[in-house]
Amino acid sequence: MKFQFKNNYSKPIAAIKGNIGLYDNFNKQLSNAEFVEYKLSLAPGAAVEKKLSMDLNPFISEHQDIKNATEGGQIKFLIEPKYVSFSDGTTVEK
Repeated sequence: MKFQFKNNYSKPIAAIKGNIGLYDNFNKQLSNAEFVEYKLSLAPGAAVEKKLSMDLNPFISEHQDIKNATEGGQIKFLIEPKYVSFSDGTTVEK
């Protein structure tokens, strides 16, 4: 899966930390994981595309649900930034 970070702030972003939740079409949460992106150097107004991948184990029911939703084109994800660090050393927590 691909997703995009866009800097809507007026300062360059150095790092982002938050959560990614995977959901099916019925809004059932299939998985939730923390993410950290360091060394972004994301200028104000700029965007960067990232790829998300994970190894699926067919013996874990949660992973089988993710596989089934992905194959059926019925998966969506929600990115929730919790902490943003700017290149000037300041931070924002949500």
